[in-house]
Amino acid sequence: MALLTFAVTNVDDLLLLSLLFSNPRYPVRSVVVGQCLGVAFLVGVSLFGLVLGKLAQPQWVG
Repeated sequence: MALLTFAVTNVDDLLLLSLLFSNPRYPVRSVVVGQCLGVAFLVGVSLFGLVLGKLAQPQWVG
């Protein structure tokens, strides 16, 4: 199931990026910067969760 979810989200991202790159209203630089900021945000949230999970009591985490 995880592999299917990973594949679907990648296809979804590919389609959205294709639409954004094909639209002249959005400069390429803005699309690339937005993609990088989005990935950086997701990594930051994941790292925050990792640190929070390490600091929390084991019975709280599960």
